[in-house]
Amino acid sequence: SIARAEGVTGMYRGLGPPVCMMMVMNSMNFGAFYHMRMKLAGANPVGWGTERPWIDWRVVCAAASVGPLCAMVSTPFELVKLQVQLDAANHSRTQLAATQLATDRNASPIGYVRKYSGSAHAARQLLKTHGPRVFFLGHGVNTARECVFNAVFFSAFEHTAHGFETEAGLSPAMATAAAGGVAGAAGWLTNLSLDCVKSGIQGQCLG
Repeated sequence: SIARAEGVTGMYRGLGPPVCMMMVMNSMNFGAFYHMRMKLAGANPVGWGTERPWIDWRVVCAAASVGPLCAMVSTPFELVKLQVQLDAANHSRTQLAATQLATDRNASPIGYVRKYSGSAHAARQLLKTHGPRVFFLGHGVNTARECVFNAVFFSAFEHTAHGFETEAGLSPAMATAAAGGVAGAAGWLTNLSLDCVKSGIQGQCLG
């Protein structure tokens, strides 16, 4: 519906916040995780294909410890992204309703005026209207979400990367890619319910 109402560019509303967020957050996440891993579990490989094929809970704890730091960055960006996307979606529905009115006289008129011209404008308006606290709406559940995601993501990667290379016979590059794919799928499989709750909180009407 968004593509029909606004064209291809409508599908990229709210792109700025996640791009900025991932640049900052990933550089921070990987550095923080490997620092904690060295402190808690050392540098030796763990999991599949190693001398320690079981789950090393020290690695899991190191991965989960990244969550609170990660949430401090992701919560404000996620809020702005959702508000911009929902603003565009509501505007698109209004355009589609206007098209329906032109062909169906019994259709009820629906009006919606877009509030934000982009991510930066949305951030300024949210700050002006609701104050700085609004950027941490849903911070509690987002912290839990980031802890779960990072615990599963980094742990799955660390426990499978060595095995893909030594047991499955993949090249180092392919083993890293395969482990990254498994880690990403596992992270989102366990994380999606919390992400849904977080999006419901941050996507609510802030009036």
